Amino acid sequence: MSSLTSSDERPAGHGATAPSRPADQVSMSNTAGETQLEGDPKSNEGVNLDDLIEEHILPKLDPDFLEYFASVQARQRAQGQLAPTNSIERVRAHPELYRAPCALDTSGYPRVTDHVCPSRDNVDIPVRVYHPDPATHGSGPYPVHLNFHGKSSRSFWSLG
Repeated sequence: MSSLTSSDERPAGHGATAPSRPADQVSMSNTAGETQLEGDPKSNEGVNLDDLIEEHILPKLDPDFLEYFASVQARQRAQGQLAPTNSIERVRAHPELYRAPCALDTSGYPRVTDHVCPSRDNVDIPVRVYHPDPATHGSGPYPVHLNFHGKSSRSFWSLG
C-alpha cells in the first residue's frame, strides 16, 4: 500500500476505528503545498487530493479511505474518465463514461419508485425512494436516510 501525505497532522485515535496500518506507515507531510498520495504509481499517480476534497475536511478523513479514493480517481483518470480535457459538454453528452464503477442503475427495480417534489419557486426536485424488502428486513417501520445532491462532486449532504 502507499502512504498518505497531508499538510496537517492527524490526531491520534481520530475516528471510530484506528487505521489498519501502524502509525509509522501513515506519514503526513506537505510538498509544494499540495496533498498527494505517494507510493505505488499504479494505484494513485498524479492524484492531487487538494483538488478533490475541501482542505478543512482532508485531515479528518481516514488514511485508508484516502488511499482507496485516490486509487479510484487514478483508475478513472487512466481510463480517460477524468482527463483534464473533458468538458462539461462531453460529460453531459456521455454520462455513462463518467459513472462510478460501483454505480448501479436501479430504475425499474422492485421497491424503487421515482417521484417529483415541487418547490415553492416552481422547481421540480426529483426524488428516488428505495423500499426495503419485507421478506429480508421485516414489515417495518424502517429508518429514513436522505441524500441531497448538488451540481458538483463536492455538493453532497446526507442525513440519516
